[in-house]
Amino acid sequence: MRAACEAYRGESEVVVVDDGSTDGSVELLGQAFPWARCVALPENQGFQGAVHAGVEVARHDLVLLLNTDVWVYPEFLGPLAAHFERPDTFAVGALALQPDRSHIDQNIAVPFLRRGTFRFEKLRGGLHAETTQRLPRAYESLYVVGGHCLVDRERFRALGGFDPMYRPFYYEEIDLCYRAWRRGWTVWFEPRSLVVHDHKGTIGRLFGSSHGDRVNERNRLLFTWKNLADPPLFRSHVAHLALKLCYKWAILDGSFYRALGGALLCAPAAWRGRRRERAEATVSDAEIFERIGAAWARLQADLGAARGA
Repeated sequence: MRAACEAYRGESEVVVVDDGSTDGSVELLGQAFPWARCVALPENQGFQGAVHAGVEVARHDLVLLLNTDVWVYPEFLGPLAAHFERPDTFAVGALALQPDRSHIDQNIAVPFLRRGTFRFEKLRGGLHAETTQRLPRAYESLYVVGGHCLVDRERFRALGGFDPMYRPFYYEEIDLCYRAWRRGWTVWFEPRSLVVHDHKGTIGRLFGSSHGDRVNERNRLLFTWKNLADPPLFRSHVAHLALKLCYKWAILDGSFYRALGGALLCAPAAWRGRRRERAEATVSDAEIFERIGAAWARLQADLGAARGA
């Protein structure tokens, strides 16, 4: 990271948030990396708490959120920062490569509603990195990955950062960026900025796939209740949810009902957030879907040209 800061033409600093470690990491950090500023949390607060602590002490207008399992290319900061010359930019995500550098990790997403359920499509990991690096421009995206993105610090704080309603994981980044879109700010995917994401499937390993699926379904419902405000979209969700309640009962799908129960417990927080975000919104759901959908179409056309180059 120090090499990236030195290559970047603007001012920079490195802030490391130690999330309540007890293995001497803070002392080691001070000895091995004295140029990094350490924020030591007294107890583990998880991804959201660690990010918020780092953002609060940051000294610059732009803050890079970077996980410990991400390795950066030295020149990756400049292309990200250039987007903030646009007055409406909220966040920019890098092109993340898998550890072997031959294929991409998940990077860009386009939203849609299918049978009343909010979903999004992403570039898949099977896409060759060489093809993706031929892309000629940046593209609007539904969200950025919190482990490797550059954000406007004041706008992040104005949004209240990540919503704790989504803990322990899933949908916090989508929610954050969607709220930014609703306020008229823009989220970008920048293929000229390269990082390597060496993720190990921590959620599946620690919690199990079935638990992860339930949390994902719970948080999808909470996201929908909080953020989808256009009447046709929300009516579609309510109608299809009623049908799903009957169908899932008929096939004895207890996992769905556990996810729904968890969502209902958090529903008051979702509705409070809904009222708050509707008061701040300047852009409709339909406009967001249309704009990102158009960017997705440009991306697919550019990928086709890059494959044929």
